[in-house]
Amino acid sequence: ESLRRAIGWANFWDYPHNPPTLATDGYNGDDMIVRDVRLKRGSDGYHLASAPTAALADHVTRTHSLGDVEVAGTRDLDLRESAYDLTCEIVWDAASPPTNVGLEICRAPGGGRHVATGAFLAGGFAYLNRRPTINPNGGETQTPIDPSAGHLSLRILVDRTSVEVFIGDGRAVHSHRVFPLEGDNRIRLFSHDGTSTFR
Repeated sequence: ESLRRAIGWANFWDYPHNPPTLATDGYNGDDMIVRDVRLKRGSDGYHLASAPTAALADHVTRTHSLGDVEVAGTRDLDLRESAYDLTCEIVWDAASPPTNVGLEICRAPGGGRHVATGAFLAGGFAYLNRRPTINPNGGETQTPIDPSAGHLSLRILVDRTSVEVFIGDGRAVHSHRVFPLEGDNRIRLFSHDGTSTFR
């Protein structure tokens, strides 16, 4: 297992010269988080796995540990943050899975605007969806998962204009630019049509 590092530049071909940040903050595009990239051997051969660089731990200023949170429907967390590193494992009954589990992040105080990430178990895929927030265009990415596994590990990095979701060991990563309004800093957990535990 060998280690390399990589960094991505995020922008959109749909509006490469006029993103919202150009008007609000005077810059265009974002560096995504530095990733530690490893070649790993699995049961189905070799794959690349990405993880936020270990050096990120040096920049944590405070930690919230919520333990196991059971959700049937929705549950709003009592946290207000515009930049954070969230790690959780979502667990469900593999014999009777919910249809959709995950988190609404960058959520507006009254709801409505948000970025959604999680797993649409009825369709067998994990996703990151920025359509419900303010964007010049829509956007959702999807990667296949196995709902019969009964669990999904997520590490979610939220910054002022970006969201990155590392799934499992980082074989799949979703990276999006997002443009929440000031105060869109809530977090909601959801488990539709069934119960899940967020660890």
